[in-house]
Amino acid sequence: MRCYRNDKIHITVYFKILALIMNKAALIIFIPVLLVACSSARTGELGGEDVLNAMNDGTSSFYEKDYENSLKHFHVAAEMINQIWAHTDDAKKAGSLWYNEQTKNFKGEPYERMMVFYYLGLIYLINEDYGNAQASFKQALLQKAINSNLDRDNRVEFKLGVLLAGLSLHYLGSKGAANNLFNEYTINRDLPFDKDKIPNTILIIETGFGPRKEVNNQQTNVVYVAQEQYQPGMSFSIGEIIKSGDDILTEVMYDHAMDRGIREADRYNTSKRSTKHFTNDIGNTLIDVGARTDDNDAGSIFIMAGLISKIISENILYQADIRQWENLPGSIHTAFLLLEEGDYHLKITDEQTLALLGNIELTISDANKLNVVWLTTTKR
Repeated sequence: MRCYRNDKIHITVYFKILALIMNKAALIIFIPVLLVACSSARTGELGGEDVLNAMNDGTSSFYEKDYENSLKHFHVAAEMINQIWAHTDDAKKAGSLWYNEQTKNFKGEPYERMMVFYYLGLIYLINEDYGNAQASFKQALLQKAINSNLDRDNRVEFKLGVLLAGLSLHYLGSKGAANNLFNEYTINRDLPFDKDKIPNTILIIETGFGPRKEVNNQQTNVVYVAQEQYQPGMSFSIGEIIKSGDDILTEVMYDHAMDRGIREADRYNTSKRSTKHFTNDIGNTLIDVGARTDDNDAGSIFIMAGLISKIISENILYQADIRQWENLPGSIHTAFLLLEEGDYHLKITDEQTLALLGNIELTISDANKLNVVWLTTTKR
């Protein structure tokens, strides 16, 4: 026997149930089987968290500058993310009435998947593997575009991903393809560097923590809350070179999270909640009709049908999944510089509090290579 799994349970289903249980023998068998079938179809356990663990472990290794292990962790996450559109049990669970969203294997929201490929790209840049770097940054852009229900003009684009993909292509030797990306970026905005003077140094500072996931009052939708230490203004100075304000490209994770549009899972959960209330109300009505009828046999059938409807309602699950990438940054601040070979002192300041966030001694040993300087202000 199979439980009814469509998002909308029509009233005709209940007439079929009534026809099935018109005799007491069938009724005695039917209700226990229905209870077992519905209850066994669900589980209270969380779905697989391999991707989530790989995200957290990869970030921790990256922050320790253990790029070899970080690369391994993010590869695990990336391989599983790339299977997200396969026809798997997870896809079936998403639309099933009998599963909570968190019983699916965790794959993350579009902005979380985007950041997996961002970190992969950074590691490849640090390792001077420009081919894999540009492919990773393009994958980051793809993950952000997937599942977005907003018009293109209203999306929060991952601008940093476009520029890093372009720089990777430039240093790979594909200057025409790089210029195409730079031209794409410059639509309605200024490029933070001169295309005739391609930068050889990228300064990146990550601050705060990414948005916290919560559920709305109806428990059906994921909502995002910005956390503390959120998007401070940055100032980078190297000798007499100062980058601040519009010279600093800032990506805000909260903005990217809010840009997701309506999640498909939220649609499922909202529909499940409506179905749950509908079947419960139908059950109450049938029980009330059965209790009021003068015909005992008919009354018993209505009452039992009402109980079945309430059993179905009780087994419909719609809890939204709020598992999240815990050590994701809140903001990424990036400056691009063209430096000659030599030793430099890099000073990083929070423009709002004037606090000194970092002092780094930087050596440019080869001006023809892309140098990546990365720093976090937040212990992760």
